[in-house]
Amino acid sequence: MTFDLLKQQLRGRTTLLLFTILFIADLISRDSQYPDIKILFAALSIALWYINTTTINDLSDEEVDKINLKNATDRPLINGAANRTTMVQLYALSAILSVLFALIISGLAGLIMLLFLALSYVYSMPPFRVSSRGIMAQLLLPLGYAGLPFALAFIVNGYSISIDSLILFIGLYMAFIARMLLKDFRDFEGDKQFGKRTFLVRHGGKVTSITAMIFWAVANFFVVYFIRSEAFLIMITEIFIVLILWGLFKLSLENNFDKQMLLIGFVNRCSNVVTLLVLTAATIMETDLNVPVFYIYTVVLFTSVYVTVPYYEELKNRKLLPSWLKENY
Repeated sequence: MTFDLLKQQLRGRTTLLLFTILFIADLISRDSQYPDIKILFAALSIALWYINTTTINDLSDEEVDKINLKNATDRPLINGAANRTTMVQLYALSAILSVLFALIISGLAGLIMLLFLALSYVYSMPPFRVSSRGIMAQLLLPLGYAGLPFALAFIVNGYSISIDSLILFIGLYMAFIARMLLKDFRDFEGDKQFGKRTFLVRHGGKVTSITAMIFWAVANFFVVYFIRSEAFLIMITEIFIVLILWGLFKLSLENNFDKQMLLIGFVNRCSNVVTLLVLTAATIMETDLNVPVFYIYTVVLFTSVYVTVPYYEELKNRKLLPSWLKENY
């Protein structure tokens, strides 16, 4: 078991997103200016839970991944970085360690971690294999991505739950459902060949994209309500929500696989910016920073542009931009 194997199973960007959700939940649930040291154990537990989740999914989908992800650099069973025995060992070890770190927080945290480990198992493995059961997969898995960080943060901070925190949780949960709807586009051929009845296989790309648009529209309502006191951040958020909805609309009309992947990548980048904006709003509202808000806004704005602009030329080259935008920019 090597560091490279752990790195592959952490899937860096997703783990960073989980940490971001945890830090948002921590900010809005604690009363003190500084975080409790136990939040670090929560982060370790979440990272190990995610390793456990990706490992059990890789074990379950090995044959499918040989078709969908034959050149993947982050699938150990496909690229030869590990065999099934090593992966089973990693699955068991990550489960044990995730519970142990959660128990350092409290007994309830350990119990919740056991529940989310069970969620990962029923998502991937027979006889349940929720990943093959249409919309159930998109409703269940985001509970881990949004629910686990929120649950551990609230436990660390003494169960301090407010209406605003619940509203934000619902918004982030809806956004994750929208993101989960898109992840099966890459796996469509293998899923169809092996009889995995995902939402995409059942309903097709157009319905899947429109469904994701609906969930993002609902998520937007809850997110904007949470950041309602920050007018500038609301304005930037709405720009990126429009970009997300545009990308999903274009995706609903697109049949070319490479263009689909480009649009999904663009939508996911914009989604990450929305999460960053929520983190910024939570930081401004919940902490006493000795930094002018103008500077914070400037950094956030430049970061948002930096994250998404690289997609502009590629979208332009592949003729996915509106004609008026191509002509004027």
